This record gives sequence, C-alpha cells and structure tokens, in this order.
Amino acid sequence: MSGVWDPLRAELDSGPPRHPALPATSYVVCSTPRSGSGLLCRGLASSGLAGVPAEYFNVNQRVPLAARWGTGPSLEAYTATLRARRSSPAGVFGTKLHADQLEQMRAELSDRPGPAAPGLSAAFLEQLLPGLHYVRIVRLDVDRQAVSLWSAARSGSWAVRARGVAAPRAEVPYSFEGIERCRRMIADGELHWDRFLRVNAIVAVEVVYEQLVASFASTVASVLAAILGTTLEPGSIAPPDSVRQADGRSEELYARFVADRGLPAAASRRLAGPPRSVLMAGQALDAPDVLTSPNGDHRLVLAPGGRLVLHRREGAGWASPGDGRRSAALLMQLNGDLVLLDDDGDVLWSTGTAGHPGARSELQDDGKVVVRSPADEPLWHRP
Repeated sequence: MSGVWDPLRAELDSGPPRHPALPATSYVVCSTPRSGSGLLCRGLASSGLAGVPAEYFNVNQRVPLAARWGTGPSLEAYTATLRARRSSPAGVFGTKLHADQLEQMRAELSDRPGPAAPGLSAAFLEQLLPGLHYVRIVRLDVDRQAVSLWSAARSGSWAVRARGVAAPRAEVPYSFEGIERCRRMIADGELHWDRFLRVNAIVAVEVVYEQLVASFASTVASVLAAILGTTLEPGSIAPPDSVRQADGRSEELYARFVADRGLPAAASRRLAGPPRSVLMAGQALDAPDVLTSPNGDHRLVLAPGGRLVLHRREGAGWASPGDGRRSAALLMQLNGDLVLLDDDGDVLWSTGTAGHPGARSELQDDGKVVVRSPADEPLWHRP
C-alpha cells in the first residue's frame, strides 16, 4: 500500500531529489502513541497525493536515514534532505510527530547560539517545514488506547498487515501500574498538543480515531481535501491494508483496568439505551456520552482536551476551541447558555445565548447543533 510500513526503504527516495526551495506543502500529523496515526498515514500515502508520511523524527528512522543521506546531526540539514527525498512530485511532504519528538526538535535548536524560541512557539517548526498544515488525531477512549500501548510495548507488535502472516503473540501480562503509566503518558501528550495549538492559534484538521475506523475512506478523503484543497471521492481511497490488533486478551486487560480504576465498565463506553439528540435546560453531557442525531448520521462528542467535536456523516464538521484541560462537561444551563465546564466549574467555552431561560440544544438530522428558545426560535448553530 505504501512505504509507511518501512520508511527506510531506499526506493522511496526521490531521484533526483526535489529542490527544497521549490513551492511546497507540508503537513504534520500531531499524535500520541496508538491514536491511529499510523492508520491515517497509511491511508494518506495510499492516495499517491500526500507523499510518504511517517515518523521521520523518531530516532529509529532519523539516525539511519541521516547516515544514508550524509546529513550529519544537523536537524536543518536532515529536514531539508528529508523534504527533497520524500515529497511527492507536486511537493507535498508529510510527517507525524508525537509531542516528545516535537520538544526534542525544539531542544536541539535551543542549544544553538542566539535567542531561544518562546516556550510553545510554532515558528521553528514552520521554518523547517514551509507551507505547514496541522492534522490532529485523537482517540476518544483513552483507556483502550492505554491498553493498546501497553500491549504493543510488551509484545513488540505495533502493526500487522492485512495480507501478512502475523507471528503468534505471547500473552500480554496485566499490570495496573504499567497501563496507568501509558495512560498518563498519552494524557501528557494530548495536553501538550492542546496547549501548542492553542498558544499558536492553530486550527488543525481534526481526526477522531473512532470515526477513522468507522469511515476510513471518507475520513482520509476529507483530510486530503483540507490539506490540498482537492476534492477526492472516497471510493478512490484504498481500504486499509492493516488489521486491528485488539483481541480477547485486550478486552480482558481493558475490563480489569477499568475495574481497578474504580469505574463502572459502562462508564468508558457509550451510554446504554436509546441515543439522545437533545439537551433540555439543566441537563448535562459527560464523557463518554454523545448526542446522536435522530437519523443516526451525526454525533456530538466530548473529545480529549475539553473540546466539543461534531462528527457529520460526510466527515469532520466542527469543533469548539480547546483549553488543554482533559476533563469537561457540556451543560445546557437554565439561563439558556450552552457551556463547556471543567472539573472546577469554570467555563471553557459557551454559545453566548444566556437570557433565554428554558432554551434547549439539539443535534439535527442535517448535522447542525442548534440552541433553540422555548418558542423554537434558533438562537445559535454550528456549522
């Protein structure tokens, strides 16, 4: 499907190299481990339009590639050669970054003489990668993500090709402390990305792992459209050539971890019972609850970092600003204002519709989130 399975392959190097000064489009997939970033990158690569996105700033990729290309330890020289060698013919280059890799890059440049970059400034990254777009991928079920990270790290199996023969995996042992460490590492990475994007006023293309799995082709096509301004039919996206690795043992680890954290099993899944599409005055939505449109085509969910995200049938629809805080609840206040609150009750975001007591919010069949007055007058909507 793509070189993402083995980004070290020499045949992926462009020949002759593309000159870095030519017009270019770059994108970074901002990710945490086991968030679905590999699946997304393989999908983007399969289109033939988005280069060969991979984890190029992971030391396991960077060291051998820098040695082959003779760039030495210089981050600037490595990145320029990387763009020359791994861009598409049209000049599109993609990479994925975990938050710790972003900070390692910043630290390398901060060691140089001269003024240091501000703590969370994106300027250094945008100088390295001109024409930069940001794609943010998050996984709503962080407990399952942590179990997946623990299992991959313990088994050494990070991805399996659909047409490959998977080696038998030894049974992954259970460790509450180990899985909890994975969960905290993921949470720290998400928090860092939230702050980085917020401080730099970056509006990233939002991808949710659960939506990517459910609607792979349309999600990949919507990301390509946002990056390249190109309309692409989902039917032109090849199906993923990897298989999900979650199995019965994963479910056992997950159930035990959730129980040991003192959470009811249902609390980390979608609420049982019929879906709801309306929040009446005084009602709240807490993760992992969702609002679902009556026709079932659209969902409004609370994503990591205190963001409210709308997933429409045709792809990502809208997201509220994030504040970098992990916990939030959505409340339809009695005064008519729809607000996101953190654990301390502070307002992260609101619709600004106070002054209409008894108003309600609803997710409609057309994919719009609407706040309506008691007289059914629309007071606010997105998108």
